[in-house]
Amino acid sequence: MSDLNKKNLAVIKAENLGKDYKLYSRPSDRLSEILFNQYNKIFKLKARELHKNFSALSNVSFSLRKGEVLGILGRNGSGKSTLLQLIAGILHPTHGNIAVNGKVAALLELGSGLNPNFTGRENIFNLAAIQGLSKKETLKSIDEIIEFADIGAFIDEQVGKFSTGMIMRLAFAVNTILKPDILIIDEALAVGDIPFQAKCFQKLKELVNDGVTIVFVSHDISAVRSICNKSIWLRDGRIEMMGLAAEVADAYEKYCYKEQGVFYGNKKINPDKDDANLEDEPSEKLSYADDKKISLDKNTLFKNKERVGSLDVEIKDFRVVNKNEDIINECGFNEEIKFIFYLKLNKNINDPFMIGLRLKDLKGNYYLSMNDYKNIHFLNDNEGSEYKVCFKARLPLHHDTYSITVATFSLKNMELKNDYSNYDFTKALVWDHIDNAYFLTVKADIYPHAGPVQHFAEPEIDKIK
Repeated sequence: MSDLNKKNLAVIKAENLGKDYKLYSRPSDRLSEILFNQYNKIFKLKARELHKNFSALSNVSFSLRKGEVLGILGRNGSGKSTLLQLIAGILHPTHGNIAVNGKVAALLELGSGLNPNFTGRENIFNLAAIQGLSKKETLKSIDEIIEFADIGAFIDEQVGKFSTGMIMRLAFAVNTILKPDILIIDEALAVGDIPFQAKCFQKLKELVNDGVTIVFVSHDISAVRSICNKSIWLRDGRIEMMGLAAEVADAYEKYCYKEQGVFYGNKKINPDKDDANLEDEPSEKLSYADDKKISLDKNTLFKNKERVGSLDVEIKDFRVVNKNEDIINECGFNEEIKFIFYLKLNKNINDPFMIGLRLKDLKGNYYLSMNDYKNIHFLNDNEGSEYKVCFKARLPLHHDTYSITVATFSLKNMELKNDYSNYDFTKALVWDHIDNAYFLTVKADIYPHAGPVQHFAEPEIDKIK
């Protein structure tokens, strides 16, 4: 057995890793500094510096073993891409050192490694050669690569004619099916359509089962929770937090909300202070004349909940009811239910808005998202006004207990267009966001489930011959 196959061997090990850059005010300063210092060296004068040092990465230490998946989180400019390039060997560290044991495949930029003048098929052999594979070895996998990429006859067209999605499909197919020892991914899945993204995540899980080590950078926090077992949160080039992926992802998500200048309850959050002493203001239970007076304290009161937002439009109450309008904590498989929000305006509002919820299991894996983003509504009313919003649904989910996150957002900072697929929802302003606002158990069903979600449908059956 080779050293690489020993499970406890550190496949990637970084020690006090750092990368600095010289920043010049003017391009000419770079040349001037070189000339001045050559002159000063000859006459033994003090060196002259016309640059400022910028530390893109500083004092980063970690290790990864065979088959582990590391998620890297952080805002733009935090050092994520620099770290990946150091692991891939594209950059050399200014400080510290990094040891990488094994064959590395990297998806760092869209189309990196692909020659736009070559066909898709020719690029497969080029990328394989970069990984050290012979033409004979590549031929064994080429049919599987082409099938996975699923770009049809374009495989024999020049890559320069490909769409961004096709480029990503081809690059991902080559770099995963040829099974490197280490796979590095930097937001490469973001341009893929939903079916292909699902196929990619399934392939990543297969690679992990085969012992491939993966380093994964993404702004999709739920993806990091789902596929990673370790995570690093980078902030200004330094490790802010490192540990279990779910714990780091939760802390980073909370930080992102704080950076927006939002609130906990009625108290302003300072991102640089520990909020252990902060307490949510208790929410009073509202009564509604047209609803049954049923109170479930652990579900309808939001005291001590993970809550962020400006509270301009506050979720005063949230409940799940059955078709008889009874508040429930459990439902049957695919049973008809309603998710009901009660909102209160704490200021005059004239904004487009979105309201929605997400269901996740107790391990943090998301299973269902429900919102009205395809049919943007406007809220134009005065302070003190109250609204009731209802989503009707059926939950074809496996027997389990699910946590429900609820939220309202203002979309006034977004450029609203008819093509909602191009919306940048990162610009939405959080009015109210309550994690673990409600817990709902889906009861066991008599029918066998092949996965977490099951859709029951009655097909039309016609004899055609």
